[in-house]
Amino acid sequence: MDDGKLKFTTEPKGGEAGITAERLWIPVALLQAAAAISPLLVGNPMKPTIEKAMSDLGLPPTLLNLQRTRPLI
Repeated sequence: MDDGKLKFTTEPKGGEAGITAERLWIPVALLQAAAAISPLLVGNPMKPTIEKAMSDLGLPPTLLNLQRTRPLI
């Protein structure tokens, strides 16, 4: 909201720390998607790249330990 009007921007408002935190979560969402899809492909081909990206970003591997609360079917 800016002057009572809803505006969409390409950069978040706030200090430098807020910008860094928001930019960090974009690759996390992409890594979570890749981690969910890669095991479905023969040989889990994205696993090494995902692990390297997580390490490069300083993120714990447990961040991608996705577990379903119930089966899909």
